[in-house]
Amino acid sequence: MGETIDRALASGHDNDHELRQAVREAAHEDAMSIASLAPEMGVGKSTLQAWITNTYRGRSDTISAQARAWLNARAAKQHVRTHIPAQVPFVETQSAVAFMALLRRAQYEPGMVCLTGEPGVGKTESCREYKRRGTNVWMMTASRSTGSVYGMLDHLCEVLGRPEGNASRRQRAILTALRGTSGLIIVDEAQHLTMDAVDELRLFHDAPDVRIGIALVGNSDVRKRMMGGGKRGQYAQLTSRISAHLRRPAPLQADILAMLDAEGVTGPAERSLLRAAASKAGALREMKFLLRSARMIQQELEEPELTARHIQMADESRRAELAEAM
Repeated sequence: MGETIDRALASGHDNDHELRQAVREAAHEDAMSIASLAPEMGVGKSTLQAWITNTYRGRSDTISAQARAWLNARAAKQHVRTHIPAQVPFVETQSAVAFMALLRRAQYEPGMVCLTGEPGVGKTESCREYKRRGTNVWMMTASRSTGSVYGMLDHLCEVLGRPEGNASRRQRAILTALRGTSGLIIVDEAQHLTMDAVDELRLFHDAPDVRIGIALVGNSDVRKRMMGGGKRGQYAQLTSRISAHLRRPAPLQADILAMLDAEGVTGPAERSLLRAAASKAGALREMKFLLRSARMIQQELEEPELTARHIQMADESRRAELAEAM
């Protein structure tokens, strides 16, 4: 952080000249314009411009207080960022290999497949990695607001880079975008799709001049609904299109060990605590969150190595947060 910014944060509220200079310096360091800085600071663009140039005719004490608050928040953000451990690149676990093989089959067969499991087994990360490595792979995340036929089509148009305001033209726009691509549509959180929306996706798979792959990714509800959910006869044509299903209710022990190896956790006590975390709800995601928190504590304490104590402290903090939220 620059000396001017340090002085402005340490000084009282009566040095507006130094405060304005500190804001200019911070904005320059962050490559921020007045237009992007103003909403962060909570003031209007013209007001901020006038305050910075010392031409503001209103009460400047309020603007100064907001500027100081922004500088403090920026300093806190920078402090946190310096203590956040570097992200480990994608780890090709045993499950990830199987997940991506299923996606490859869906794309090049082409077919409709289901990939299901509880949160934290690596489904989403594997899908993102497959998309990163491949071509003509589009990934969308379903939600309650995009689960209907129209919501799904609108979202898919955006993902394909073909936004279409006219609802009646969305299907045609999607077919045009997909034709000849040999592509794959991955729908994450697919349990939020209505069966009618899934049936609409089937049309893109079945169209003879399109024939793309569809991967429905989500929790166990996806498979249950695809098998009929009490309406098997009504959706028999759709159910029969599912060419493969991979279910992973929990991470494999090999997945957990591979993640710990990639994270450089070698101590038996540390590995034992983190393996226990991976057996809880959230699985690998919970384990990685706990490890990340433990490493932040380690760095805050300026201690050279990660120990079981750091992990236990992170776990206690996590438990306290969850108890407070309930």
